[in-house]
Amino acid sequence: MNINKDIVNRALEAAGQERLSDEDIEKNSARWRLIKDNYLSVILTTLAKTTWTSQLKREKLKEAEKDNFTGYDYVYHLPVDCAKPEELQDEAEYNVEGKYLYTNSPMAVLCYVSNGRRKPEEISEVKEEDYPEYEDIEFDPSLSEYIELQLAAKIALKITGNMQTFGLLYNQAMVIENNARKATLEHAHSKEKGAAWWGDQMGLSVEG
Repeated sequence: MNINKDIVNRALEAAGQERLSDEDIEKNSARWRLIKDNYLSVILTTLAKTTWTSQLKREKLKEAEKDNFTGYDYVYHLPVDCAKPEELQDEAEYNVEGKYLYTNSPMAVLCYVSNGRRKPEEISEVKEEDYPEYEDIEFDPSLSEYIELQLAAKIALKITGNMQTFGLLYNQAMVIENNARKATLEHAHSKEKGAAWWGDQMGLSVEG
């Protein structure tokens, strides 16, 4: 994963700072180091907290050879890029402990929010990147704006110490996050009611 300069520059502008220059990057300036220290952590925290539907994936889980004292019949490895488990395809109950998922489902398929983390064997094949352990993520507009605002809030606080600006940016981000949560609840309610998705009506698959 490389740092998205457009997101960073919008975050800097929102924090009342100048855009990044080539010199910032070449000389590894304090501003550039601040960005590198916070960019990935903001993304990972964001994806682990809230269901962003644009980052949902489904994967058949691999059974793990591990002692199981949970009372469930099966134990599986979580996908390496799993930021937030959502549900099993058969809607079976499950419990997550560390990197493992426990359930009674014999062929578990997990729907989850992906953070783009690469499998260990893939990392060595990656050319030099800002964060080689992660793939580039395509952000939907709401997710992109949320990350910009969260990054802007951190920048404003660390560079200026202005709590008022920090609070304003943080609260704007929370509005976007709350809207994402509402959309997830509405989507779940729609499925319970049996309402068809527009993609289903058009003959399009929403899985992938």
